[in-house]
Amino acid sequence: MITFVVDALLSLSLIFSLFTSGLNAPGSQVMITGMMLNDLVYVSNGFKMPVYGVTDPAAFNFDHAAGSSNTMYPFLGDWVQIDIPSYGAYFSPGDLVSLFGWFLNTFGWK
Repeated sequence: MITFVVDALLSLSLIFSLFTSGLNAPGSQVMITGMMLNDLVYVSNGFKMPVYGVTDPAAFNFDHAAGSSNTMYPFLGDWVQIDIPSYGAYFSPGDLVSLFGWFLNTFGWK
């Protein structure tokens, strides 16, 4: 449950940042690029985000699945490990690009 709340808050924060900064802000363009990277791997793999490094099937929710040799664009899946207490430890390159764009919008880079 906590991961759903954190995901929802991060998503709303990204959307709020896009609306307040405008689509022409450099950070907004970076965020959109990260979101497009996530969408590419998500749609290409049957609307499931591949995750690498997690072997417990109970750890996956409805839109994540274990990565395999049949995964398209495996380098764009969730494989970057960042330990955050009470939250998932794996992120995709698209997540990190989006968060970098949010950082640029939030803390100002014009």
